[in-house]
Amino acid sequence: VAVSRGRSVLDGARNALCAAGFVECMTLPFASAAALDRIGLAEDDARRRAVHLQNPLTDEESQLRTTLVPSLLGVARTNRSRQVERIRAFEVGRVFAPVVSDELPIETLHVAGVVMRGEGGLWAAAPQPPLFFDAKGAVEHLFENLGLAATFTAGANEPFLHPGASAAITLGERHVGVVGELHPETAARFEIDAPCAIFALDLDAIVATSPAPVKYSEVSRQPSVRRDLAVLL
Repeated sequence: VAVSRGRSVLDGARNALCAAGFVECMTLPFASAAALDRIGLAEDDARRRAVHLQNPLTDEESQLRTTLVPSLLGVARTNRSRQVERIRAFEVGRVFAPVVSDELPIETLHVAGVVMRGEGGLWAAAPQPPLFFDAKGAVEHLFENLGLAATFTAGANEPFLHPGASAAITLGERHVGVVGELHPETAARFEIDAPCAIFALDLDAIVATSPAPVKYSEVSRQPSVRRDLAVLL
């Protein structure tokens, strides 16, 4: 049975993140306007226009989510409150956008991940690179596994990301996501007290991008020869 392009990208993204040490989680697709306030979305941001539920489970979460970011930050906060210091979690889920008529909302498949290193052990650890590069490396591994060449441009222009440690991600001319360290003000609103990085990708936009052709090189017909040389001076 032939595997569709969408299924191939979904499985490839999951496999790449799991191979990079991430654990997949699943959260409910409900959100609140307060969660959008905490990630600093402007009043005119398109993600503010959410689908409101007629019979919500709780009054606080009375709409369908338009981004996975608050859900992943909630996962990080919950784990930190339970003394889990090293966090590498991701979620694949749908976000929803309303339409002007009574038709069903537009559903888009996204993937988002969160990275936290923790405070280290009893002894002083060796200096580590900024957390941004850890998250960026995971995203690069994801695209490499999908056979795609992504471009990272400094400055993601997202209010919940640090302006000096973030990047926008494009495939050709198509914007597909962002990656970066969490803005200190956003971290304070979510009660996250340690360095944190996050990435968010639009899987449907990635599916719409054709993969680069795979190139193979001919295997040498001659076996390799290994020799040990000793030079006497």
